[in-house]
Amino acid sequence: MVKRKHFLIILIGLLISSCLFVGSEKPLGNKASILKTDEWNGLWRDVKTADQFFFIRVDDEEKNLIRIIAVNTNKNDWETTNMKASFFTDDKLLFLNILKSEFDEKDKKEVKKEEQNIFLWFLVKKNKNKIEVFLPVEKLFKKAINSGKLKGKIKNDLILIESSSDEIVSFIKKTGIFKAFDNDNVLVLRRILSFKSN
Repeated sequence: MVKRKHFLIILIGLLISSCLFVGSEKPLGNKASILKTDEWNGLWRDVKTADQFFFIRVDDEEKNLIRIIAVNTNKNDWETTNMKASFFTDDKLLFLNILKSEFDEKDKKEVKKEEQNIFLWFLVKKNKNKIEVFLPVEKLFKKAINSGKLKGKIKNDLILIESSSDEIVSFIKKTGIFKAFDNDNVLVLRRILSFKSN
């Protein structure tokens, strides 16, 4: 069974067990993104493989919440991961924020208290029927903490950034978007079926 917390990383193709998540205690981005159900609802397929699919549904337009069900059909028993996520924007940047607890194998009641409200974030580019998801470059953010450019700490499988969202976004922009986010290992999804909103 694939560990839930490594599920998205495996889908993106980063088969490195020591890979660190990058996150913060508040969502990245200074403004909640307005989600239109018809733009997101549907069945999406990973273009790099024939057996990875994502069901995406907008749960709440006002709270900018979506539900993602990731399905791996490459097993006798299908593997699924069900998670909630939210989008925040900063200028023209769109950030996907997912609570770290959504990736944990353990029951959410067993997740350490200090980790219950940690958001993992990813850069997203989207057009009508295509979504691209980019992982933060962990070495860059680790170096930024060690050099004092960003406040934070490194523990276990997490690089926890303690600087404000504005400070993090400013650092990302100064560094360069695709130096801060991995442009080589990208999860690319194409919509193969649309679901009409109720």
